[in-house]
Amino acid sequence: MRKKIRYVLGLDIGIASVGWAVLLLDGEDNVCGIVRAGVHTFDEVTVGKEKITATANRRGSRSSLIQTDRHRQLLSRS
Repeated sequence: MRKKIRYVLGLDIGIASVGWAVLLLDGEDNVCGIVRAGVHTFDEVTVGKEKITATANRRGSRSSLIQTDRHRQLLSRS
C-alpha cells in the first residue's frame, strides 16, 4: 500500500508582503520538512500621485480613530 504524501500551505499575510511556505507532514501530521518557502513584497502605497509608506498610511488611519474616540468620550461626559 502506498503512503499518501501530505502537505500544508502556510501563509503570513501582511500589509506590504505575503510570506508562504509548503511543509511536508508525516503520518501523524507532524512537520518533517520545508518543501519550499518564499515572500512577495508589494510596491509602495500611493495616494493620488503622492507616494506614502504603508506605515504612514496606517498611522494616519489610527490617529483618525483615536480622535473620533476622544470626541465620543467628551460628548458622552456632557
